[in-house]
This record gives sequence, structure tokens and C-alpha cells, in this order.
Amino acid sequence: MNLLFTLPLISLTGGILTLIYHFRNQSTNLLTNVFILISFLLSVTLINFIGHPQYLEFPFTNVMGKSLFIKLQIDNLSIIMLLLINFVSFIIHRYATSYLASDVTHGRFMAQLSILSGAVSFLALSGNLFTAFLAWQFVGFSLYLLLNHYHYDSNANKAAKKKFIINRIGDFCFLSAVILCYKFYGNSDFDIITTNYAELKTTFIGMHVSVNTLIVVLVLMAVMTKSAQFPFHIWLPDTMQAPTPVSAIMHAGIINSGGFLLTRISPMIAGNLFLTDLIFTIGVITFICASFFILTQSDVKKQLAYSTMGQMGFMIMQCGLGLYAAAIFHLIAHGFFKAFLFLSAGNNLLYKEKKADHQMAKVLLSIIFTLVILVGYYFYVKTTGNSLNSNLIMAIFISITLAQILAEIFVMQFNLRNKILAIAVVALVFAMYMLLVNSTETILSNYINLNMLDSYKVIIGLTLLIVQIGIWLIPSCTNILPEKLTLWVYHLSRNKLFIEDGYRKYLLNPYRHFGDYLNKIFCQYHEVCFILLAFVASFYTYLGFSHGEVFASPYNILINQVIYFVMLIAANRALNIDRLNLYLFVSQISLINIGLFGTESIEKSVVLFQVINSFLVFSSINILLRGRSREISERVDKNLLSLNSSYFSFLLFLLIGLPGTASFISELNILLSLASDDLIYIFLTGVGFLLLAIAIMHALQEHVFNSKSIFLPKNIYLTSGEQLFILFAIFINISSGVYPDWLLNQLEWFLR
Repeated sequence: MNLLFTLPLISLTGGILTLIYHFRNQSTNLLTNVFILISFLLSVTLINFIGHPQYLEFPFTNVMGKSLFIKLQIDNLSIIMLLLINFVSFIIHRYATSYLASDVTHGRFMAQLSILSGAVSFLALSGNLFTAFLAWQFVGFSLYLLLNHYHYDSNANKAAKKKFIINRIGDFCFLSAVILCYKFYGNSDFDIITTNYAELKTTFIGMHVSVNTLIVVLVLMAVMTKSAQFPFHIWLPDTMQAPTPVSAIMHAGIINSGGFLLTRISPMIAGNLFLTDLIFTIGVITFICASFFILTQSDVKKQLAYSTMGQMGFMIMQCGLGLYAAAIFHLIAHGFFKAFLFLSAGNNLLYKEKKADHQMAKVLLSIIFTLVILVGYYFYVKTTGNSLNSNLIMAIFISITLAQILAEIFVMQFNLRNKILAIAVVALVFAMYMLLVNSTETILSNYINLNMLDSYKVIIGLTLLIVQIGIWLIPSCTNILPEKLTLWVYHLSRNKLFIEDGYRKYLLNPYRHFGDYLNKIFCQYHEVCFILLAFVASFYTYLGFSHGEVFASPYNILINQVIYFVMLIAANRALNIDRLNLYLFVSQISLINIGLFGTESIEKSVVLFQVINSFLVFSSINILLRGRSREISERVDKNLLSLNSSYFSFLLFLLIGLPGTASFISELNILLSLASDDLIYIFLTGVGFLLLAIAIMHALQEHVFNSKSIFLPKNIYLTSGEQLFILFAIFINISSGVYPDWLLNQLEWFLR
């Protein structure tokens, strides 16, 4: 049975071997397809375990006295997800084998595709919130690499950067939810946190808030960023620069992971009217906006992107209604048909749009059929003695869909026999749909939490019905509507309600200007500023290390958070890599100090742990900077990075806090140390993590993926000793992130 828990490792192994064969210039076509086929076949064998859950748990590390475990579970929900993921992934792998056959980096692409499949399988198997967070991070990073496959294309690079930064907002919220679980429940196991959600209270900016509600809201933020919910949807349409297989697997098996995560924590949501209304509202706003935006899109792939956004909004709305089994079925159906639509997107260009006939007749018939179906549903519920519940909202959407299909049949130039036959086919398809939904509900019976209807949801549902009827009537009223109004509406739809412009005007541009202002100051007084900042930061480290309990104070935390913010804001607009390295170095010292001055100070071994790993990373970057004077002539293909550019990218990602790196372990310790204080400190530190991601993504865009940078078009000579030091720094950092206890234990022994 334990063999089945290795499903993610099979895809991961296939990806690593494919990468090795790629670097050896050997064919990778058969290798990657064989491993993903094995994953799918093993997923099929899991059907035997439906109704018989299996668990596997092993320790990861101890953080601030809390034992963190990686837990995997195979239950009905994970089996369904694994079947979807591995089947769709196998089809996409087969498609990508020929799609990118002429690409010089074809092997690298296939390897990253396999690694992404393994990461999503890892998420499906997660048995606690901490494991789900690890998988969530791996999925995000793997997807970033695929979206940035054509890194020499500035549009593709910017889209990947935007996606990564927005997802980091959700990642920080997700990590905060994990921290709260360990702080208040001592565990993040789904079975524990979904049954032990008493009304515990915590403090946030002096206010008492429910721990359960706060955890769900934080997880919901992660879902919103990953599943392209309003207003975090702006990254999705721009990712169409990536190869088609990336779009297919992203829309079929990654974006919909938000519905899976909400289903996992559904018992924490059930019965909480605020949470259900919040989730319902977010879903409704998202699919309404997506439907509005898609009206003026001429690009086929962008139309599909907004279609996905709308479908995900509908899925989140179902979760808000307590229809988790229906949401999972919707997730599965969307995964299959959206993968097909992307893989066959070019075929749509062969078809021409036909002019609509009998428009007014179809409108009237649609309205009549909608009302008839809804009245029929109402009398069915009353006749069977059931009470109206969340299914009423679903009935509204189903009636609208069926009404349009029936109206289309009635106005077609068919004889009566063919019309009856068409209606029979529709009835058969609808019956099959209901049968599949009921089967899914039977399999996922633990996740059926119907919410009783409240007036808010009823009003929203009826409003949507009235709006839909109005939309049907609009074409017949075009002569009545003022031309300025129609142009204004078109302008809003074409520019997506100017949401992204608002982000740029009120957030991004002021942030950049402030960064430029700081760099102007530091350039003018660079020696004094850096000597002073380094002295202050180091002095704080000394005080915290030697007398942490004496100097533990919210004021000291805030002072170091200010230094941390200032350095990261300046790093985002650093004029060169030398200054970037200095800014990041000072920021890391300040980050250590934040953990030292909490009520529960981080262990001294953790301080040395972070200092050692940061020193190795920054020293390695300095080696690369010093090597610029030894430039060598070596042609580098535009879709390949030079060796020093690869090193530089790797070293920066070691600082960003990804699982499997030393910086992630340090972040866990620092956030848990702050959990005993007001949660505002966790929030502010998390904002700092976001600013760090922004600075590093900007550095990669400007200095690595920019064709005019000093790194990409040039290569430098590194001595054997320098290369060994850089590889040693990378190895120590990753080994400390994967198995941190060894180094921490050695440091504790050293400090005795």
C-alpha cells in the first residue's frame, strides 16, 4: 500500500531523469511518457480503496517546540483528483511530445511538465494543511518555470512574474493559516482542525477575532489568488504567451485546485453564515466579471482564459452554497473539456460565426422555458415534502441553460420528428449529468453540507435571473439604448473595468517611485547609510542573541520591520546587482532580528542557521559579480541560460522562502515566534516576504531574462574552486531545507 503514496515521486523521478537525458543530448520522448503513464495506471488501481482511507505520516522538523509532520492520505476525494490529474497529464504529455519537437529545450520542458504533474499529485494526497501548503508552493513554482519557458520573450516573462507575485500573496496567507493551526490546535491535520473548531479567539490589531474564521479567510485568500478569483484574476489572461500544453494543464488541473482545498476544510465553513456568504459572493462576482470581460475578447486563448475564470467563479459559488460534491464534479468536467479546448484551440479559427436567426422568438421561448422549469422544480420540492435549500440557486442556473437549449431547438428549421428527437437527446444528456452528479455526491458523501437558504443568497439568485432575462432582451432594444452608453459599456469590458490600471496607478507606481527615491538617497550617501544600517542591524542582532528576553519588545520588532521594508523596497529598484546584494543582505539581518525580539524568541541555533546559509548565498553572488572581469566568448542559445545566469537565478530563489530551502525553515521559525504577539506582526512580516518576492522577480527580469543585461548575453570564467563553493552553498541550503534537523542539532551542540 505504501507504494501508492509514491505517486508524486514517480512523476518527479521521470522529470529528473528526463532533465538528465536532455543535458546529455539524448532523446527524452519515450522516458517522460512512460513515467506519466505509470502514474496514471497506479491511479486507476486506487479505485479499489474507495471507502477505505489510507494514511502515511512522517516527521519533517520541530519548529518552536511544535512537531511538523508531512501527512499523506488516500481517500475518495484524493482518488478522484489523482485520476483526473494523471489522465489529463498523460494526454498533455503525449500532445507536447510532438508539439515542441523542434524546440532545442524540448527535454527541459517535458521534465518541468512531469515535475508539475508530481506536485499536483502531492497536493491531492495531502493529509494536513502543512503538507497542502508545501505542495501548493511546489505547484506554483513549477508553473512559474513553465510559464517562463520562453524567458527571452518579455511578455511571457512579465506574465510569469505577475502570476508568481500575485500567488505569493496567497502563499503568505496560506502559511499564516498553517501557523495559526499549530499555534491554537497544535496540529494542522484535516481530521483535527475540521472537528476541533471551537470558538477560540485571538488578537488582531487589538480586536478579538475567531480563530476558525480567520484560518478559513486566509485559506480563501490563497484559493482566490490560485483560482483567479476577482480581484486577483489579472494574471490569468496574460499567461497565454506560454506553450499550449502549459495552458491546457494549468486550466485543467491547477487553477481548479482551489475548489479541492475548500472541500478539504468544508466542515470549518459549514454553519458559519459569514463565511458561506463571503465565498458565495466572491464566486458570483468572479463569474459575472468573467462573462462581461469575455464579450470583447477577439483572441481565442484569452476567451478560454476568461471562460476558465468564470467556471472557477461558479465552482467557488457552489462551495459557498455547501455543494462541495457538485463543485468537485464541476472541477472534473471543467478539467476534461478545458484541456480539450486548449489543445484544439487552433481548430476554432476554421469556423465562422453565423448570424443569429429568430432572435426575438428565442428570447421569448428562453424566458418561458426558464420560468416553467423553475416553477416545476418548486412544486417538485413541495410535493416531495423537502424544504428549499441551496439547490434552488443551482436550479436557477440549470433552468437558464436548459431553456436556451430548448429555445434553440424550437426555432431550428427541423420537422417535428427531428425536434422531438433533439429534445430526447437533451433529456438523455441531462439525465446522465444528474446521474453523474448524484454518483459524485455518493462517493463524496462526507463533503455534502447543504446550507439552508438565507435571504441574501435568495436575493442574489433572483437578481441574477432578472439580469439574465435583461441580457436576452438587450439585442431587441439596441435601437433604444443611447450610443454613448453602449460605447461606454464596451470600453469597460475591453479594459476589464480598469482594475489592472488601478493596481498600477495606486499601488505599483507609488511603490516604484518610493524605491527610486530611496535609491537616490542611498546613492548620495551610500557609504554612511550602509555603514549605519549594517551597524544598527548587527547591534540589534547582538542584543537579541545575547539578551533576547530582556530586549524583547514590540518596538524593537517594528524598528527592524521598518528596516526590512526599506531595504526590500530599495532592492526592487536597485540600480545594479551589487546594490541589490547589499540591500538583500541588510534585509536578511533585519529579518533575523524580527524573530529575536518576539515574546517567544527564536532559538539561537536558528539564528546561526540563517546566518550561515545567507552568508553562503551572498558570498556566492559576490563570486559571480567579481567574475564579470573574466568574460569569455561563448554563444548561448536565446532559450538557454548561460551557466552564471543559472547560478544567479538559483541563488536568488534560495532567498525567496520556497519549501526545500533554508530560508523557508527560518520563515517558519520567525512566524511561529511572532504568533504569541498580536497577529499584526505576522501580517507585517508576511508583507515583507511579498516585497522580497517582488524584488527578486524584478532582479531576474532585469538582469537575467533581459537580453541587454550584463549576464545573459555574456559568459564568465569561474575557477574550479569558485564553482565548487557555489555548488556547496546551493547543496547546504537545499539539504538544510529538506532535512533541517541535522544542521540545527549540530549548531545546538556547538552553542552549549
